[in-house]
Amino acid sequence: MAQQALKGLGQGQVGEAFWLLLLLAGGLLVLVGLLAGYAYQQGWVRALEGSVRERGMQGPGLLDRWTMSGVVGALWARDLRLFFRDANQAAQLVLVGVLVLLYTTSLQYLPLGEVRFQLVAGFMHLAFQGFVIGGVGVRLAYPLLSLEGPSYWMLQTGPVSKQTLLLTRFALALFFLLPLGLTLGYLSPKVLGLDANLTQISLLLALASALATAGLGVGLGAAYPKFDAANPAEVPLSTGGFLYMALTLLHAGMLVLLASRPVYLALVERQSSYLTSPEGPLWLLVLVLVTLVPVGLALGFGYLRMGER
Repeated sequence: MAQQALKGLGQGQVGEAFWLLLLLAGGLLVLVGLLAGYAYQQGWVRALEGSVRERGMQGPGLLDRWTMSGVVGALWARDLRLFFRDANQAAQLVLVGVLVLLYTTSLQYLPLGEVRFQLVAGFMHLAFQGFVIGGVGVRLAYPLLSLEGPSYWMLQTGPVSKQTLLLTRFALALFFLLPLGLTLGYLSPKVLGLDANLTQISLLLALASALATAGLGVGLGAAYPKFDAANPAEVPLSTGGFLYMALTLLHAGMLVLLASRPVYLALVERQSSYLTSPEGPLWLLVLVLVTLVPVGLALGFGYLRMGER
C-alpha cells in the first residue's frame, strides 16, 4: 500500500492507496493515544494506592512461583524482572524483532529466478546468520554478569555458588538468543524458497550459533567483567569484548565452511537429503564438536576467573 501511494505521488497523482494509508495512520495514532492514556491512568492509580497483589486481590504469578522454587528459579525470576523493568534493555528486544523483520523482508525482494541463484542466496544467508546472532549477543549475552554491578559481591555472601550463577546467566542468554536463531533459521529459507534439506541445515546452524554465542558471551563476560559500567553498551568495550567478537566471528566462519558442503551437493548433484546421506552423521558430529567445545572452554575459563575474585 505504501509503495503504491509513493508511486502515485511520484507521478503527481493522489490515488486511493494514499487516502487509505492516511486513514490507517490516523487510526493507529488515535489507538496509541487511547492506550497511552489508559496505561498512564492505571500506573498513576497503582502508584498512589499500592499494587493489587499487595492488597491480596491477585494470586502469585509465574515469576513469583519461580522465586519460591529454589535458588535457580529465584535468580531467573529476579533477572527477568530487572531486565524488563530497564527500558534500555527491554528496547533491545524490540530492536532484535525489527532486525529479524528487516532481514527476512529484504531477502524476499532479492531477484532470484533459477534454482541455482536461490541456493547461492541460501548459502549467503547461512553465512550472515551467524554474524547477526553474534552481533546481537554482544549486547544481550556478554554483559549479563557485569550487570550484577555491586550486588555481585552481595551474592557471594548468600547460598549461591559461582557455578549456579554462571549457568543461570547462560540459560538467560539462551532464553534471548534461541528464539532469534530459530526464527532466522526457519523463516529465511522459507522466504528464499529453499527446500526442506537446506531448511534443516539452516535450523541446525542457527541452533549451533545461538549456543556458541551464549556460551562465549557469558563465559568471556564472566572472565572479563566490568561491574562499574553505567550501561550495558559500555561492557563490551574491553579486552574481553573484542576477544568475544573475534571468537564469535571465527565460529561463524567455521559454520560457513560446514554449510558449504551440503549447499555444494544440492547445487551440483541436486542432493535433497544431506542429513540422511552417509556423510550426514559425520557432519552432525563435527557440528556438535565445533559448537560444544568452544562453549565448554569459554564457560570453564569464566568459572576459573570468577574463582579468582
